[in-house]
Amino acid sequence: MNLFVLEVLSSGALVRVAVNGITVVSVDEVEARTTTLNLNPYIVDGANSLAVALRLPGLVDGAPAPPAPGLTLGLRTGRQGVDPGDAGRVLNYVWQPEQHRLSADAWTVPFDQSFQAPGGFGRWAWQDAPTGPVSPSQRDALLADVLALHRHVAEGAIGAVMAAHQLKLAELARALGLAEEAMRADLNQVLTSIMRAPDFEVAPLQADRLMLEPLGQGRLVRVRLVDGQAPVRMSGAGRTLQMQPIFTQAQGRWIIAR
Repeated sequence: MNLFVLEVLSSGALVRVAVNGITVVSVDEVEARTTTLNLNPYIVDGANSLAVALRLPGLVDGAPAPPAPGLTLGLRTGRQGVDPGDAGRVLNYVWQPEQHRLSADAWTVPFDQSFQAPGGFGRWAWQDAPTGPVSPSQRDALLADVLALHRHVAEGAIGAVMAAHQLKLAELARALGLAEEAMRADLNQVLTSIMRAPDFEVAPLQADRLMLEPLGQGRLVRVRLVDGQAPVRMSGAGRTLQMQPIFTQAQGRWIIAR
């Protein structure tokens, strides 16, 4: 199967990269860094979009000056383990300061382009979800699901946590060309290792600091804390696991999709 791999090299600027309106890369550090990501779980059959947003960091008194801003982006496709060469280049972009000036006050979108993904990975559940803002009743239902997920984790209810991720595991297996049972076994092993450890701990859920971030015209909603941290965090046996679920609506209820 083909893989769609995104590579972003950035420095001196805050970066957001969205595929089909879904933020897949968020860089909030100004130090030079490289971000590489498999985009298969966000690729749809046919036409796709990729947009880049940049912003300068705010200046802090006494802090060293950030490095000069820069960004290079590349999207390639090809079969796993095979160098696709130039034929695998889908998109390439280098930010040019003389063409798109950056500000610390607002995001600048210097790049927004479509690309084709023929013979993708089938239709995702979130593609058929309703668009638009989350209503108050929908928000209450979604927050209740997040509270239930945290409660299941705190209680060590591995089966309930696995059930909550059923759609996500099925779609990720399809996107990555892996066996769903193998993915389920991997997650079960990680949960068992952490939740059955003598030093198992779960960070308290800070419900008053939860944020809902609509993605893909509202078809998806990422749940996170206002500082960007995952709402569900656990540790044990020398391991940590953070859950920052992305929900979609299907058959009148919220389901973890990514």
